Amino acid sequence: MRNNVDTLMYSLVVPLIVFAGSLINLSFIYVVWKIKEMRTHLNWILINLSIADVLYLITSGSWKLIGTLASPIDINLDQSVLGLQGCRYVMLFNDFFSFASLFFVTYVAVERYVAVCHPLRHLYISRRRRNVFICFLVWTLSMVFAALLLPAHWEFRVKCFLWPIDEKYDRFPKEVGTCLSLSPEITTASFALQTVPFFTALFMNLFIYLWIMIELHRRVTDCDNSNDNYHHEATTKQQRARNAAARMLIVNGLVFFICNSPFNILATYYFSGYMFQFPMPSFAGMSIVKAICRVLVYVNSAVNPLIYSATNLRYRKSFFVAFRCKRPLTPEALSVSDSRYRISVTHDAGHVISTAV
Repeated sequence: MRNNVDTLMYSLVVPLIVFAGSLINLSFIYVVWKIKEMRTHLNWILINLSIADVLYLITSGSWKLIGTLASPIDINLDQSVLGLQGCRYVMLFNDFFSFASLFFVTYVAVERYVAVCHPLRHLYISRRRRNVFICFLVWTLSMVFAALLLPAHWEFRVKCFLWPIDEKYDRFPKEVGTCLSLSPEITTASFALQTVPFFTALFMNLFIYLWIMIELHRRVTDCDNSNDNYHHEATTKQQRARNAAARMLIVNGLVFFICNSPFNILATYYFSGYMFQFPMPSFAGMSIVKAICRVLVYVNSAVNPLIYSATNLRYRKSFFVAFRCKRPLTPEALSVSDSRYRISVTHDAGHVISTAV
């Protein structure tokens, strides 16, 4: 029987997050479409991330809502609403969009690193065709990883139950269907395929964020120590750029870590218990802990555009203009604190001053 916490989560909390997250991500896509100056190399990547997030929210949230309303049994035990084809293809696309979201977050981090630490190289690789090609590769790689997980939910097994003759069991189904893997070995391999990319991407992102902050700090320090007047004029812009970039990097890193790590750590713990046969925790609040971990995964897919607006003046202005029907912003107005590393390269007496603005 499903507990009240899971019922509340899948029938109310998750649908609200799906609805709000879809609106938030679609609003960001609309802003980029509406305002020409927002159609940048970076925002093209972020649009792909928003698409992956919206599709993940809808795919994952919808079938769990339907399953919760259709059966009083835990959605992880009774997946009759999916059937054989749903076990294969709904789960396939659910994994596809999940991997795409993870890989686009990592792609953004790598792109930031190149933009800040290798600005001249970034000018070359940020061409539209190359960007479209890399995004296509990310989607393709995501589908490959999702396809590798197909054997983990390829079968659909139906079991018949005879419930006690009692009023509280009236809604309980006589047949309960569950998605199953082809073998226990495939279950083990699929778990590794799900968790290893996440933890690899997590530590990779944290390392990249740290390296970018060190590089930004080094540049400002070098500029402060310079006697070149032109360098001193650039110091203010560099300081602002460093602060804006550092703020966004820290916030994005924290949100990514806070929202995704609890579920993956909990899943790793449960899988280890299954493999090594040690007892699982069974205290009263465990269902709440698991529910929070699952909800945070959905929250992560919903809040990215809010982070852009909360930490970046350019995005706040753009949202205001797009939805208030004001006069379109000029490139000069939008250039203030463009925290997602627009690269300005200035040549002066053989020197190249690169500022992540």
